[in-house]
Amino acid sequence: MLEQNALLKLSGSFLVLLLSSSPLLFGRPATDDCIQEFDLPTPAPDGRVRKDLAIDASGNIWFTELELNRIGQLRPDDGTIREFPILTPDSGPHSIAIDPVGDVWFTETLANQIGRFSIIEECFDEFTLPTPESEPYGIAIDADGHVWFTEMATQRIGRLDPFTGQIDEFPVPGRRSAATNIAIDPATGTIWFTELEANKIGRLDPATGMITEFRIPTLVANPHSLVVDALGMVWFTEILGNKIARLDPGSGRIREFRIPTPRSAPHGIAVDDEGIIWFAELRGNKIGRFDPQQESFVEFLVPTPDSGPYFIDVAPTGAVWFTEGDAQKIGKLVCPPPSPATGGDRLLWRGNISGQ
Repeated sequence: MLEQNALLKLSGSFLVLLLSSSPLLFGRPATDDCIQEFDLPTPAPDGRVRKDLAIDASGNIWFTELELNRIGQLRPDDGTIREFPILTPDSGPHSIAIDPVGDVWFTETLANQIGRFSIIEECFDEFTLPTPESEPYGIAIDADGHVWFTEMATQRIGRLDPFTGQIDEFPVPGRRSAATNIAIDPATGTIWFTELEANKIGRLDPATGMITEFRIPTLVANPHSLVVDALGMVWFTEILGNKIARLDPGSGRIREFRIPTPRSAPHGIAVDDEGIIWFAELRGNKIGRFDPQQESFVEFLVPTPDSGPYFIDVAPTGAVWFTEGDAQKIGKLVCPPPSPATGGDRLLWRGNISGQ
């Protein structure tokens, strides 16, 4: 996968963290007291199961299991986990999303298909993409139920009409964009996506099909995941840049915030109802919290060593959930972050900022 190749390019050089004049509070990293982990029932051959997750209106956690060719459901009330084998063998289920009626959609990266799982009938439908070997990767669903997805290998954004099965494709400019993950602004319906290899953020107008691109200030940042907050700001992770960043759609300006842990490889990203940004540190083995108002970071150490925190989401209750790509577990953050006054047993950093 391209994200694995990107990680191999990480420089061995030391990343210098420039700190502002604001207080820096030290403490030991939070561990078992802050994070609860749930073991998946089916073992993987090498113990590694890459997983995306989405949370439905009832708070149930739905997730993909790429190596096991399944999707699963975790019920937070009792910890029950159910798994559902996908029809096509070795389909490579990757990203996952919930539609307005509660059905589960996911990309089948290796099978060149989009899958749907009916939660009422507990059965699958699969939709083959018109472009061969397109490697569908990220997925998101708009307010009308249309399924949007990226085609990582063929530089396209796709749209699937679930009522007719029709699939439309929109070419992304450039020879090698590697359109990766995708998000939708719920207020405007605008489609946003990352271009991992082109080092850009893309915007697609669903009414016209027009695509606008925004170049990231950091060279070889490898933008991966993104989310849109309530103000319409687009937040994204930079795997190689070791930053999270904010794009203002009105001005086109991008501000970047360096993560305290060097070479942490930020991967998944989410935003809660308070506007707090949460992200998974794939190589840092931490869950990160960024407060845009204070411009400060808090990091929570995952109890399982080298678990590879992968994707992250926030439940309707405000609970933060994440997957562990290098372990057969799903995690939940179960304690609030410390206030700047108390510090506590977590790490609170104020990071340096760059922008254009």
